[in-house]
Order: sequence, then structure tokens, then C-alpha cells
Amino acid sequence: MPQHAPPPPIWVLLPDGEQKVRGRLHERQQTRSTWMHKVGLPMWSATQEGAKAVEYVVWLETEHVRPVDGVSYSSVPTTPLPAAAPPPARWGWRVQRLPHRTGGGTVVHDHDCPDAPQAGAELDLDGALTALRRPGASACQRCDAAAALTPLA
Repeated sequence: MPQHAPPPPIWVLLPDGEQKVRGRLHERQQTRSTWMHKVGLPMWSATQEGAKAVEYVVWLETEHVRPVDGVSYSSVPTTPLPAAAPPPARWGWRVQRLPHRTGGGTVVHDHDCPDAPQAGAELDLDGALTALRRPGASACQRCDAAAALTPLA
């Protein structure tokens, strides 16, 4: 059975702001606003047989701990916040009317296409497919509309 190294020492600043004690750093976890440090502090506990050495474990914010010079903390289990999930894919479509085409016509664009008209309602997938099935309609080749909609139309 492999032996694990004991948690490394860390300085803990006491609430009076003037004293510090040496504890052991067991773990670190990132929160939205700071890092939390799981620290063990040596204490005495009263028992029936007398005083017994124990370790009091507490989570402290970064402002309450300081590293010990020359100590590596690379072995301390560290849990950063998970990477932010990318925003969900946005499937919005816009229809461009082309009155200059014979018999009229429309082009369906992805909502982000530079050729898409900015005025008018944004369509969902069902609305875009309905617009694409109309006579004289086509999907834009410049944006994702042709690749995304043509197989479904």
C-alpha cells in the first residue's frame, strides 16, 4: 500500500489579525469569488483520560491563509471551477425578399449572416423551412443556411 505524503504546512492568520499558526493544507476549491482552503489546525481535546491531540479541520478563504516559504503545494488536491459551457447554438433565421427576381423570390439566411436583413422577424427552424419550401426561395450559400436547411427542406 503506497504511503501518501502528509499535507503540506500553511500559515493561518487568526481573527485578531496579529497572530498566525501553522496548519496543514488538505485541499483547495475555487468558488465564484475566491479560493477556499481546507486546513487542519492542531488542537487539544479534553477526554476522560486527559488532553488528547486532535486536528480541527476548517474551510478558510484565501485572505486567511499564507504559504510557507519554500513549500510546494503541487500535491494538494485542487478543484477549479469547471470551464464555462459554451452558449447553446442559436438557430434563428431571417428571410430576405428579392422583388427584382422574376416572379419574386426569397433567400433564407442564418440570423448572423451579413446579407440577412436586420428588419423583420427572426424565424425558428419550422418557419425557415416553410419559407424555404415556397416557390422561388433558396438558402444562402454564404452562411450556414444552405448546409443546415437544404437537407431538411
